[in-house]
Amino acid sequence: METANSNKQVEILNDLIQINNDRIAGYEKAIEGLEDEGNEDLKRLFRHLINNSLDYNETLERQIGLLEGEPAIGTSGAGKLYRAWMDLKALVTGATGQLFLAVA
Repeated sequence: METANSNKQVEILNDLIQINNDRIAGYEKAIEGLEDEGNEDLKRLFRHLINNSLDYNETLERQIGLLEGEPAIGTSGAGKLYRAWMDLKALVTGATGQLFLAVA
């Protein structure tokens, strides 16, 4: 029973890692979209949020290691779908710094 409980904990922690990975991917995409606009304040904010997510992942990965599990790699399917939707929306509407701020 202990193993089943540990496996469930690892699964939940891995879900959190994937959520953080989704955040990282989204903020990186937002930074790319701001390259031509020169909005350094937003870029700095997104980089700060990326670093926070990386720190959270390190903590989660350590906990998974204590449970003798394997940390997740990559992003979630829902995150990929959301980023694809945002790409389509940006293509149709014309992406602006305000759009990236609204969705990040």
